[in-house]
Amino acid sequence: MSSAATNPALPPPDGVGRKPIKKLVIGALAALLLLGGAAAAAWFSGIMGGVTEGNVANREEARQANTPVTVLVDLPEVTTTIQTTGRRAVYIRLRAQLELRGAEGTEHLRRLMPRVIDIVHTHLREMRREEIHNEQAMERLRHEMTERINIAIAPHKVERFIFREVMMQ
Repeated sequence: MSSAATNPALPPPDGVGRKPIKKLVIGALAALLLLGGAAAAAWFSGIMGGVTEGNVANREEARQANTPVTVLVDLPEVTTTIQTTGRRAVYIRLRAQLELRGAEGTEHLRRLMPRVIDIVHTHLREMRREEIHNEQAMERLRHEMTERINIAIAPHKVERFIFREVMMQ
């Protein structure tokens, strides 16, 4: 026998005594990973609290209680002429909806509906055919209509101007 194996004061030779430490570290990491996986499974299954249908339903109810209801108000169909460079008149027919947050603004909007229709007519008459020709122009028209209507119906606010139908003839 060597003297290093029997004498604890001498350091062990290379390779001796390291294998048990390496096995211990690997075993500890495997156990930690296994326990972590079991804890995650218990959490997500609802055993330890985690995510359950009741918790999700309570969160949904709380979110719905805090967010006001979205209301869509139909605008009457608007048919008007737009500016042209030629002699032939160009007509545009527009059907749209206004999206409001909360039901309290709908009655106010219905009382001011003649003013809103006048704003839509006036703005469409100012436009030229080239200004309504592509997607970016329609998005700009949507934004301008929303801004003008919001000024008219203040303090309430239109969240979105939704085109249902736009036809040019």
